[in-house]
Amino acid sequence: SGSLCGGSRTVTADLYGLRALSARLGADLTLIQAAGGNTSFKTPDTLYIKASGKWLAEAECEEIFTPVDLATLRAAISQRQDYVPEHIL
Repeated sequence: SGSLCGGSRTVTADLYGLRALSARLGADLTLIQAAGGNTSFKTPDTLYIKASGKWLAEAECEEIFTPVDLATLRAAISQRQDYVPEHIL
């Protein structure tokens, strides 16, 4: 596990790896434009998606990923809901 720029919040090793990769990609201006696009990571239960408007280069210093509960999301899709309730995100 790791921390966000010296903070006390820890993350799983996989999410820490995504943060490091995202920050490295976001810092390379030959690879990205503006905020740098999107990166994501999926576990069996959760999809972590880079939030809109967040910068890849800042991935190790601030919360840029939004966790989405996949079971709840799949249930909403199977019920053909036109939107996903905010509490899922």
